[in-house]
Amino acid sequence: MKNTFIAWQAILNYGFVLSILFTAVVLISYIVEPLVWATDFPKEVQKQIGEIPPDVLPKALAVMFTIIGLTIVCSVLMNRSVFRDQPNQASFWNLSLNAFLLLNFMNLFDVIVVDILIFNTIQPDFMWIEGAEDYIREHVTLTFHFIAFFKGQPYMLAISVIAAGISKVMVNRYFKKTAQV
Repeated sequence: MKNTFIAWQAILNYGFVLSILFTAVVLISYIVEPLVWATDFPKEVQKQIGEIPPDVLPKALAVMFTIIGLTIVCSVLMNRSVFRDQPNQASFWNLSLNAFLLLNFMNLFDVIVVDILIFNTIQPDFMWIEGAEDYIREHVTLTFHFIAFFKGQPYMLAISVIAAGISKVMVNRYFKKTAQV
């Protein structure tokens, strides 16, 4: 791609903000209701946990939509800040690529800080589902987290395309306003 533009500094800056917000949502959700994460565990752990109460589903959906919303909003805000001064660089490819890199910064932060450091090393009590602690320790390993990182790639791609579409609309509106001035 001849005109590929990657905004590394913005990716780092927005990536840290997004990662901190994401981590806060994850940790708070574990404190409020750790079962919202039960379906993310391996099948052996899910069997040990058993049936998830029906009141957990709305909480899980709230967490999921909060995370999706955060990722889209941060991607759009980053693209807006980067391409506001360089609208000619705001191709759909560049908007998607920068959003994808931002989301992968967050995904990498998640695997290193949340999964490996907090979940597997520090192991705070609130992150454990009662009755499944031994199964979680046995099956939620470093390998499991790295595989989850790669399984997240299609979601990162889909969200980056959505964010790029929104960003492109914003840039086009910016073009119209500047052309009228």
